[in-house]
Amino acid sequence: MADLQAACNALAATIQANTTPPLTCYGQYRSQINPPMAYVVPQPGQLIVFDTLDGGAAYAGAVTYHVRVPIFVSYTEDESSTAALNAYLSTNAPGSVINAITMHSRLGGAVDFAVVTTAHSYGLRTVGDQQYLACDVLVSIAASTP
Repeated sequence: MADLQAACNALAATIQANTTPPLTCYGQYRSQINPPMAYVVPQPGQLIVFDTLDGGAAYAGAVTYHVRVPIFVSYTEDESSTAALNAYLSTNAPGSVINAITMHSRLGGAVDFAVVTTAHSYGLRTVGDQQYLACDVLVSIAASTP
């Protein structure tokens, strides 16, 4: 199945293809923000969990990747910016990032499954000299390796 970069790329493609309004999403870090947009990067801390047979030392050939999806929208004024970001975070809106991952959890067949674990760090974020309203969505991706 997918290595880390392939899993990030598959998640980015799934998000981009299934969000409304369309959310440009990249499979790696971007220093230039052009909202609305997101990118998929490894989470700090525990990044890859290697599954083992019966809890022993033998590698069983499956991994779980822990990735972060920062979502950025323009910050023009409180109400419209908040509404735009909240739409991407909705658990019941058909075009949200959460539903895109939930409804397409195999990421086009690239992985065994992907699941949203949490959303956090909601608020203003400065990149360069520009402020954006942003939130991080954390996702765990399970993939068998060949």
